[in-house]
Amino acid sequence: MACTYDDALTTNKDWVRLLTGDTDVPANCRLSDEEIGAIIAESVALNGTGKWTKYCAAADALALVAQTGALVEAVGGVRSKRVGRVTIERGAGAIAMKELLEREKRMRVKCASLMLRKPAAFSTLGGRRGKCKSCG
Repeated sequence: MACTYDDALTTNKDWVRLLTGDTDVPANCRLSDEEIGAIIAESVALNGTGKWTKYCAAADALALVAQTGALVEAVGGVRSKRVGRVTIERGAGAIAMKELLEREKRMRVKCASLMLRKPAAFSTLGGRRGKCKSCG
């Protein structure tokens, strides 16, 4: 499996790597080029192609990294203490996971904001000034 990154950002794959912080390739990449390609293809199938594609795919890639837990293990795990209904997590792994989930949230917000259609400019008077004909 290949693990490449071009800082010229010529492809959505490179954008996904940049947005997810997975640019230390090939030594420490979290997702292969093939995995990112599959994530982008699924994102395009669900949302269509547009300027939002890289952000939607980046959010999905971050969710996949969070699910695997590889990042947490790489930075030292999570130490937790549970008292009743309260659980306190600490350690480098907990901090890394929180930052990862925050980044995923930002990518989803950016994706959604770019997908929203902008309202066309309109005028209630139709561009003409004067009395309304249907008002009497």
